[in-house]
Amino acid sequence: MTREEYQYPGSWVNPNDEWQDWAEHIYQRPKSLQDLVLLLVPEERLNTHPDYLHQRPEVQRQLAQWRQEAERYDRRLRIQRQRIPHVEIFLPDTSTGRSLANTASKIGSIPIDSGVVPSGQIQCYWLRYQHYFYQAQGLFFAQSLLANDSSHIPDIEEILKEFFDEKNLQILRLIKEVDLAFFELIRMGEPEIRKQFAKHNNVHGTKYHFASTLELFLNIKQQAFIEDWQAGPASKEFEYPTLKQQKEEFRIQLALLSQEPWSAQKRQREQYETLASQYREYLSNTHWYGPTMTALLDTSWSKLDAPWQRFLTALKQAEAVYSGGTFLWIKGLPYIRGNQPHGERMRPCSSIPAADCPSCPFRHIGTDLSLSNCFKQVRKAGKTANKMPVKGSIDALGYIIWH
Repeated sequence: MTREEYQYPGSWVNPNDEWQDWAEHIYQRPKSLQDLVLLLVPEERLNTHPDYLHQRPEVQRQLAQWRQEAERYDRRLRIQRQRIPHVEIFLPDTSTGRSLANTASKIGSIPIDSGVVPSGQIQCYWLRYQHYFYQAQGLFFAQSLLANDSSHIPDIEEILKEFFDEKNLQILRLIKEVDLAFFELIRMGEPEIRKQFAKHNNVHGTKYHFASTLELFLNIKQQAFIEDWQAGPASKEFEYPTLKQQKEEFRIQLALLSQEPWSAQKRQREQYETLASQYREYLSNTHWYGPTMTALLDTSWSKLDAPWQRFLTALKQAEAVYSGGTFLWIKGLPYIRGNQPHGERMRPCSSIPAADCPSCPFRHIGTDLSLSNCFKQVRKAGKTANKMPVKGSIDALGYIIWH
């Protein structure tokens, strides 16, 4: 069977489930984030058609385990649906396949296992949606991390192209590069990080207890998710930063990480020094990320020049991901920025010359033009970056959609 002939199913449809079969034929499946189910099969069976793999006891057992867990997550988040959309990804039951599945699953479970508590149904939808997003992050990262040993691993991105839209795929690519670069940076700087943890432990009681670089990386990634949640859905703030402010804050952070003041002017150099001092203070009070970044910033660039440059380059390329965000969260509710045409409205007929609108029905029936608006012409106006509320819901096929 050629690769072109082999199609990964979007979900395993129980032939007895008539509603599910009917829904698949009636509704168009959207390209959207959804549950990613990793199924280990014997390596020699990897190219077998999924219909036959579904008959294998080990696959049935794994699918039953996934369904039980997925339904438990839905109940926990008060999500009701008859169908849980998912993509089945078959991996070889080898040391490499198991390692990939294990690493991807640990990253994928970060939102669910982080201990954050959503408030309201929209936040429940968002947490589950983030669960799907982190599952994909985990697969992208794990496959790249094991690139040298993954000759028999299917191309994850190629599989997901059928199910995810290009925007999400591009975001995943950018995050993958940042994660890989950061992982390599902390791997190279691990001896200095251990020393910094020893100093940090004297003040905050934070011990370096990680068995591997990956374990430290996972803890930092979980910490970042919790902080993002606290600054987003859990925030009770009325105000929100403008996109310009977010971009400026991101660029300042890049300058602080590169330890290069962005201007030779005295006033701005003093501003840099103040911000650098504040950033160091923030690091000193941060659990895992703090001592890690302090050690990396204090290590001679001659030792870590290449991984630092790779990390900073990846961050710069991902600026739109980290400085914009998907939603603005205001008092626990999501909004999006929208360049809304605030002044585009009907033009009064009296303001339009007859030659510009010869077929105007109001003119022909003798209507008072000062009281009529033209249905064909609108007044062009500028745009404003208003915020628009976002709602989440479950569609007929069980997908979480935002509108």
